[in-house]
Amino acid sequence: RSSDLLEGSGLLERSVDGRHYGTGIRLRKLAENLLFNDIFHGARHAVLQHLVAEVGESCNLTALSGSEVVYLDRVETAAPLRFYLHSGSRVPVHCSASGKVFLSQMTPAQRQRLLAHTPLEVYTPKTLTHIDQLEQEIKQIKRQGFALDKEEFLPGLLCVAMLVPCASGRSNLCIAAQAPI
Repeated sequence: RSSDLLEGSGLLERSVDGRHYGTGIRLRKLAENLLFNDIFHGARHAVLQHLVAEVGESCNLTALSGSEVVYLDRVETAAPLRFYLHSGSRVPVHCSASGKVFLSQMTPAQRQRLLAHTPLEVYTPKTLTHIDQLEQEIKQIKRQGFALDKEEFLPGLLCVAMLVPCASGRSNLCIAAQAPI
């Protein structure tokens, strides 16, 4: 069967109930490569450069990839105190500003499906590790239109993120700024 072939090649992935399919790891990697290398990369990078010049801190463009956030592009500040995370870096969805913004776009059922297979691992004493805490934060993100990571992933790091607007409604891109606390 073609579904078995697609699953075996990593393009599709069978859901836990065995009745549905989602994107496989190989298909997600192909999509990421397109985002890393598309014709808009130069324009996106220029926007990040302008933003870094304006705010004086490192800025990045991120996308949701499975249960992680991947850095598609990043411009570092020239300031001596900074956190170095290169393009291609991955961070957990539950303790990053971009990840929480992506989670806020999902329905509660979609979030539950995603997080059911994603351990809410502790990275710092401030990491949110309970679904109830995360849901409270998501309500606040929906109200204010942006998310914060206040030392939840790395000690001493503050990050603010918001969605890049998309004509179709739901965006899979965030722009974020990071700074030392």
